Amino acid sequence: MKPLCIVAPDRSSTLDRTAALKNSVWIAEQTIKRARSDDCEHIALIGDLATCEALSERLPHCVGAVICAHGSMYALSGQDDHLLVDTSSAQMLAGVFVHAVACGTGGELAQAAVDAGALLYVGYAKAVNVEGGDYDRLSQPARDAVAKISTATSLALASGERDPEALRAAVVAVRDDVTRAIQSTPMSGFQSMALQALVSALEDPVIVVGTPPEG
Repeated sequence: MKPLCIVAPDRSSTLDRTAALKNSVWIAEQTIKRARSDDCEHIALIGDLATCEALSERLPHCVGAVICAHGSMYALSGQDDHLLVDTSSAQMLAGVFVHAVACGTGGELAQAAVDAGALLYVGYAKAVNVEGGDYDRLSQPARDAVAKISTATSLALASGERDPEALRAAVVAVRDDVTRAIQSTPMSGFQSMALQALVSALEDPVIVVGTPPEG
């Protein structure tokens, strides 16, 4: 079995130390932790290692990629808006599945990826709100709940699931537990709304399925 490539930009830059990037790295780290506990072989490109060049070099040797980054209709970008992949370089995604835990990549980039040979692309049409405060500072139950829902799709893909409805079901299966944990944890109204928005986005992915390779 080829390894899973888990990608996230650095969270320590003084130029771009946003809550969104910091929490994106947190989600990647949780994915690594849970992949390890599931005996899922993986490669981590975190921080300065998360570059377009490194991603392009590693992906041919991987089963898929989980990319936690900034997103737009046309691109995924990392630290200080350094490009990871866009519609013009989508050929690097050929032969793998992609889960982009990022805002707004479920349209043009998703289609460009499968047109270039990606097996499946899971993205989102809406904003994936990861600005709900510092996830490391959440209570343990809320932290565990956010980790569970933010890694559900990636771990289902890593286990071999490719059916779009089953991938959606993996998130829905933990949604209510996550919502209860958020509601029972003391936090600001802003943080609560941001986390609820994250749950809403994750349970409504855009899944574009590519054409399986012949033979």
